[in-house]
Amino acid sequence: MSILQKSLKPTIKWDFINQVLAGFIATGQDPDTLISQLGFTPIQTSQGLMSVAQFHVLSQAIEDVLNDEMLGFFLAAMPKGSLFFINKTMTQLPTLHEALDALNRFYALFNNGADIFTLYNKDKTQIVLNFNSELQAQSPYYMQRLLLATYKQLCWLVKSKIPLEGVEFSCAIKSSLSELQFVFGCKNISQGPQCALHFSHNIMSSPC
Repeated sequence: MSILQKSLKPTIKWDFINQVLAGFIATGQDPDTLISQLGFTPIQTSQGLMSVAQFHVLSQAIEDVLNDEMLGFFLAAMPKGSLFFINKTMTQLPTLHEALDALNRFYALFNNGADIFTLYNKDKTQIVLNFNSELQAQSPYYMQRLLLATYKQLCWLVKSKIPLEGVEFSCAIKSSLSELQFVFGCKNISQGPQCALHFSHNIMSSPC
């Protein structure tokens, strides 16, 4: 099956789509109107699946309506183009430690100055995701997006896959365990008291 064929095959559950729409709803927007405008079946009457291509269209539509690359999950909107800016900035920094610090301070601009991450970095590295609102703390989508995006950014900065010792979520993961293992490339995905990326060694001194 080609990449195009895979993108058109319905595979994404509506439960996950509802999670993605939570930020949009929190800003006072009507999700049913948006879904209807895009020509998709209304959420409350659909038990089906959405394709990757449709999901991309929906995500882009939310971003356009809100002018927010974080789809309503931060305390303030992150204007379109922001992620390109911080990614470009991170490539100019000497090590992953400085890059993650810059990313943390950048995200804080949209969260009332509060840190998004807490870093524990001795013999091993642990990056813990903090929550700055009830919406963030209750959203599996937000947890997955921030942890996965940050992990991918770190790998991109060193031009190599950084082995993960484990990934921890503070939400239920039983129904999505296999998908999480696939996207993170890590078998050790667990549910615990926090959301965190665990590395078996100190990665922060790695040069960008």
